[in-house]
Amino acid sequence: MNLFGLIGEKLGHSISPKIHELILEHYGVEGKYDLYELQREELQDFVKDTSLRGFNITIPYKIDIMEYLTYISPEAKAIGAVNTVFIEKGEIRGYNTDYNGIDMTFKKFNVSIENSSAVVLGSGGASAAVIQYLEDKGCKDITVVVRNKNKINNKKCNKHNIIQYEELNSIKSKEILVNCTPVGMHPQVDHCPVDKEVVKGFKFIFDLIYNPLESKLLSYAKEYNIKHSNGLLMLVSQAVWAEAIWNNIEVKEGIIDKIYMELVQRGL
Repeated sequence: MNLFGLIGEKLGHSISPKIHELILEHYGVEGKYDLYELQREELQDFVKDTSLRGFNITIPYKIDIMEYLTYISPEAKAIGAVNTVFIEKGEIRGYNTDYNGIDMTFKKFNVSIENSSAVVLGSGGASAAVIQYLEDKGCKDITVVVRNKNKINNKKCNKHNIIQYEELNSIKSKEILVNCTPVGMHPQVDHCPVDKEVVKGFKFIFDLIYNPLESKLLSYAKEYNIKHSNGLLMLVSQAVWAEAIWNNIEVKEGIIDKIYMELVQRGL
C-alpha cells in the first residue's frame, strides 16, 4: 500500500486525510494518508528517513522544505514555495499545486484579475502562490500586509508594496482581498486578521481558511454583500493535483467538484 501524508506544525484542524481518502476512492487507488506534526528542527530528518511515497506541506514549512529537495519544479521555483513532495527512485521532488487550487477558485467565482488591485494578507508559502497567480493574470497592483517588515522570508513580496496591519486604512483601491494567514482558523474562530471596517468596499474576498467554512472575515464579507470564497475548493483541488503527481493519474474537474460538494453538504 502506498503511504502519503501531510506535514506541518499544528494539524488539529486538518481534514486532508478525509479528502485524500475520497480522492483515492474515486480513482480506485489503494493508499493511506496520515498527519505528521513536526517541529522545524525535525524537518530534515523526516524528509531523509520517511517511508512515504509523497506528502503535502502546510504552515509554516512550504518555504523551509525547499532546501531538502533534490528537484524543484519550474512552477514551484518561480513561486518560491513547495506544497507537494514526491519521492521516486531516490529523488525528492518538490511541486506547487496550491497554484492550481487558487486558479480553480478564482475561475469558479468568475473574478476578473487583469488590471485589478489586490491586497494579500501574510507573507508565507501560500501567499507566494497567490502573488504568483495574481502576477500571471495581470493584476496591476499588489499590496502585501505583514506583521513585521523585517521578518519576511518570501521573496515574492519584495516586488510589491509591503505594509503593516496598522497601515491598512491607507489603502485606497479595494478590489480583491486574500487572506493567507491562519488567523480565524479553528479553534480561534472568533478572530479576524483585519477590522470589520477594512472589509467594506472590496469586490471579492478569498479566505484560504476552510475550517470553519465561514470565517469571521467571510461573515463580514457576507454582511456587506461582497462576493467571497473560503479555501475548501482550493484545498480539494490542490489535493487532487498532488495525487495526480504521486499516482500518475489524470486530473478530473468533475471529481474535484464532486468531492467539494460532498464536503460542503457534510459541513466538513
